[in-house]
Amino acid sequence: MSHRLARGLRLTDAGREVAGRGDRLAHPLFAFLGRRLREAFDRIELLSARGALPRVAAALAALLQQGDYGTARIVSLPVPSGEFARALGIAPESFSRAVTDLAEAGVIHRLGRGRFQVLDPQSLRVSLKPAFFAAALDGPFVAQRKAGVLPQDIDPRITDPLVEKIAGLPEEQFLAVGPVVGHPFPAKKGIFEAKPCAKCGEIVFADKLRVQGGAQVCIPCSGYDR
Repeated sequence: MSHRLARGLRLTDAGREVAGRGDRLAHPLFAFLGRRLREAFDRIELLSARGALPRVAAALAALLQQGDYGTARIVSLPVPSGEFARALGIAPESFSRAVTDLAEAGVIHRLGRGRFQVLDPQSLRVSLKPAFFAAALDGPFVAQRKAGVLPQDIDPRITDPLVEKIAGLPEEQFLAVGPVVGHPFPAKKGIFEAKPCAKCGEIVFADKLRVQGGAQVCIPCSGYDR
C-alpha cells in the first residue's frame, strides 16, 4: 500500500470517527474538505479544456476577484509565466501565444512581465456550448446515470469512446469564450436568536429549530430532513 493511499485511508477513518461522535469539529472539518474537493474539481475542469486559449482565459478569469467583472482590472500572475503555464498543463510558448491572441482580440493588455490589464473582463468566461451540452445529456452515459448506475459502474464501452471523442475535439467545437453571466442573490435578514435543543442541548439558531412533542429540537434530533 502506498504512503499516499494509507494516509488517505487514515484520514477517512478519522473522519468517520469524528462524525460518529457528533464532534463539534466535524462541521468545520468537512466544510474545509469540501472546499478542497471543490478546488480540485475546478482544477480538473480547467485542465480538461483542450487547447491553450480556453485554459489561459479561464485561469485569468479565476484571478479576477468575484464581482469585479464589470470594470477593467489589473491581474498579476502569482508565479513566473513559465511555471504558470506548466501548472495549466501547456507549454510556455502556448501560453505566450494565447496571451497574444487575447491581446489582439482586445480582451487584455500587457503591462509588463506577468501583469495584464483585463480590458474586457466579460469576455473571459469559458463555457460549454449549449448544443454540445444538450447532445451530451441525450447520450447513453446520462441514460445510464438516470437509471441509477454509478459513473464508475458504467460499461467502458460507453465511457471510453466519449472520453476519446472529447479529447480529440478542437476546443472551438465545444467551448465558448463569452460574457460572464451574473446572478443576483438577494440579501436575507440575519438570524440572531438561538436556543438550546431540548434533546441534545446544542445551541441552534431559531430558523433551524423544529417542534417535536411540544419541545423545540434541532433538525438531527427531530428526525426531519430539513
